[in-house]
Amino acid sequence: IQSLIPLIAVPGQRLALQDDIGDAMYIIKHGRVQLKRKKQKRGAFRWKSASQDVMAQQDEHLNDVAQEVRRQIAKVAELGAGDFFGENCLIGRKNDTTAVVADYSDLLVSVVL
Repeated sequence: IQSLIPLIAVPGQRLALQDDIGDAMYIIKHGRVQLKRKKQKRGAFRWKSASQDVMAQQDEHLNDVAQEVRRQIAKVAELGAGDFFGENCLIGRKNDTTAVVADYSDLLVSVVL
């Protein structure tokens, strides 16, 4: 408990990234943190010729990319006071989700060296 460091986080701040090995575990004293996961598509990748993509669909592609990113990210959970996340770093595992601060939050951080 003596090694916990207080942290004030602001909305939109990312505290943990999916598929990265974190370096800290977080305990929420006050506030809200959303856990989000990028959906994995299976069999979605296919090869196309450069001329098809670049010239014919360039403008349409930019709009489609923005919509696709919104569809690929799913909110998994919303954590509040007393909840914790980032515990995978204690055993050297990758994060399952991305943690994004939803409200101004008071957190306690345990940094793993």
